[in-house]
Amino acid sequence: MEVSFGNQAGSAAAPTVAAPAEVINPSPNNTAVTTTAPLPPPSTRTFLLGDRLPKFSDVILPRLNIVQPGSKIVDSFPQGSLVFDQKLLLHTPVVIDKTTGNVTRPMTPPIKLYVVGVISDRFAEKVQGGIGGLIVDSETAVRENGGTLDYKEWQLKRASGMRRFENLTDLLVLIERPELCKDDGIVFNFEREKTKFCLAAWAVKGGAYTAVMKRVLNYNRLAGYLMGGFPTYAFTLATRLEAFKTADGAFSAWMPVITPAGKTTEGILAFIHEIAGSPV
Repeated sequence: MEVSFGNQAGSAAAPTVAAPAEVINPSPNNTAVTTTAPLPPPSTRTFLLGDRLPKFSDVILPRLNIVQPGSKIVDSFPQGSLVFDQKLLLHTPVVIDKTTGNVTRPMTPPIKLYVVGVISDRFAEKVQGGIGGLIVDSETAVRENGGTLDYKEWQLKRASGMRRFENLTDLLVLIERPELCKDDGIVFNFEREKTKFCLAAWAVKGGAYTAVMKRVLNYNRLAGYLMGGFPTYAFTLATRLEAFKTADGAFSAWMPVITPAGKTTEGILAFIHEIAGSPV
């Protein structure tokens, strides 16, 4: 699904604003008095400069992130949290005392979101620590850069310098304002059906790609409830800590838990189509 904002044919010519009309009224002594008509209300005025909706290539979208142990914002937010634009806390997972089994911090409600569409499908190099590495646009480019998507092939050839790559999908998502966030009209600035929303990019790769794309979105787009398109269902999103074993040892990471939350209403679906620039 190609995503774009509205009509991309180019901006319209700058509209002109007529100067306020001068009205000449005779005074009681027959002396002409010149007055100026009041300006129209702000809602009916036109801009002096051209206005347009930008393309995605013209903006840097704020991102939805899961706070991992090695992430840049791990000192600012609890691990496993969902954070918007590295600034705004949307969700925190439950914390359980491993010794007693007691809940030391309850989970906040999962966030609700809609998948507007796929911004890009690329391939990211998997590197130690999870930060850095090449990002390329095709499987051909993976090979040209001495890499593979096959884990077993990488295991056999890693000693000779073979790189390992993973699928990386950037999604455009529409996030409903959670109760955790105040309604200040700055971040959640779209309103439909008495609900506030914001737009974000969400990159899923590695284990997150498997959990979100392979197990839920791609499967159900092919043969399930998403056959009408990704935007046709709402989802809730939370996180959980999962343990993994690899050739380099065991580790834990916070994984997204995405769950269908019912069909998208006609009003919200029309709004999503408006964002995506596609006909309803």
